[in-house]
Amino acid sequence: MQDKPGSNNSDCASCSACKCPCNSKAGVSRLSFIGWMAAGWAAFAGALALFATMIARFLAPNVDYEPSQSFHVGSPDLLFSRRSR
Repeated sequence: MQDKPGSNNSDCASCSACKCPCNSKAGVSRLSFIGWMAAGWAAFAGALALFATMIARFLAPNVDYEPSQSFHVGSPDLLFSRRSR
């Protein structure tokens, strides 16, 4: 029969390689918990930033601002009068 964790059991105290709960330090430490929480919040913030970027890209118009492709040469009378000279 196994005793509760933290109790003084003479059988468990004599064996250093015991796997019973009174000798094991199973669990998560406060420092590692805080580290994992920080990593989780950082991942969550990164995902939110990525989605915000995707939404902004979706809402922005997909337009190229290029100069006009048409241009003015002048009147055809001036064009033909230059050829005859």
